[in-house]
Amino acid sequence: MTDKQKDDVYYVCCLIEFIARKTKNHRQDGMFDTVNECRYEVPSVTSIGMLYQELVLAIMPEEDAAQGQSDESGVAVQTEAEAEVLSPDIDTVLSKVRSYILSKDTKPDYSSIWNVIGLKRSGLYVPESYINLFYSNVIAYCESKDWQITRAKYSDYSKLILALTAIGVDARDVMGHNLLAYLSDYENVSRQGNNGTIWALIALNSNPAYEIPEDPSAVQQNSEELLVKKVVGMQCQDGGWTMMGTTGDSDMTGMAMQALASYYNKDEYEDVTAAIDKGLAWIEKNQLSSGGFGTMKTETSESVAQIITALCGVGIDCGEDARFIKNGKWPMTGLFQYYMPEGGFMHVAADAGNNGGGAGGIIDGMATEQGLYARGLGFERGSSFMGRGDRH
Repeated sequence: MTDKQKDDVYYVCCLIEFIARKTKNHRQDGMFDTVNECRYEVPSVTSIGMLYQELVLAIMPEEDAAQGQSDESGVAVQTEAEAEVLSPDIDTVLSKVRSYILSKDTKPDYSSIWNVIGLKRSGLYVPESYINLFYSNVIAYCESKDWQITRAKYSDYSKLILALTAIGVDARDVMGHNLLAYLSDYENVSRQGNNGTIWALIALNSNPAYEIPEDPSAVQQNSEELLVKKVVGMQCQDGGWTMMGTTGDSDMTGMAMQALASYYNKDEYEDVTAAIDKGLAWIEKNQLSSGGFGTMKTETSESVAQIITALCGVGIDCGEDARFIKNGKWPMTGLFQYYMPEGGFMHVAADAGNNGGGAGGIIDGMATEQGLYARGLGFERGSSFMGRGDRH
């Protein structure tokens, strides 16, 4: 309980005593003046209020006293919740997922982008031969497309930038091509909707040196400032973000907060900080009893993976912050319920709705990719697709 809340209890106790003295207590045999008819010296109202406060706090259950704590930013949190211990533990799962992906993805190519991002950000050993083969196959693919890998889904360029950056390649010079140039026209980037804008900002922040180049032919010149403004402006009234409509969605809320994480609590970005704080409140409110999250009324592993990455991107340890621990269940228990001993993650449980993704109850490729990078990126506070750094 905060000092302010303790003061509130004290003031209420004083008020009760004050009212009792003013109105005089009623007994069955008539009136009783608690002050004038008392046979001893009556303590002051404030002294009695202090005594009552101590009694109230002494008998208050711990779980009630834990309600309403505040962190440094003034956002209400609980401090007495304890996250369940994961079994198997996080490092075991991370190692097994790594081994599973490497055993399945033996010829990494352009389609292996998310595997590469998760593996490289996991901090575990990844064979150099795997990375080299991925790079050479990606270059061959881009050349086969004359470096125009899409004309509509510009998040593909953003994700390619992320993958190449993760393996140590400067996306400003890939065989003479500046991949950031594909993000220079906001009309192209936004053609995909909110998703395109969000991933462009994530890609831009994946290396502190990256900038969007000027494009004289652009319908609307893109910039970091424009992307930040657009992502903030996408926020729904309920505090979340969505692909379409007016109600927040877990996946999109997680992605948008990842995009904005680099600006959180930074000078001149007060609008971003306010948006993220609203987003955190949305996440707390929409967390499921399992500790996980859902989309389109179905709980999925990808939803909680995005939330984990977002929380850690803004410096929150989801295993310690009691806002996100519900009866011991926390986001990692929400994710690990989908882990399978073979080393992968399910998209949804066997008895859940399909939700437009893979079948339930079996290992799913996308779920495994996202489960890996949620653990690899997300369990170190402040880490994100920007690696362990920060451009601001």
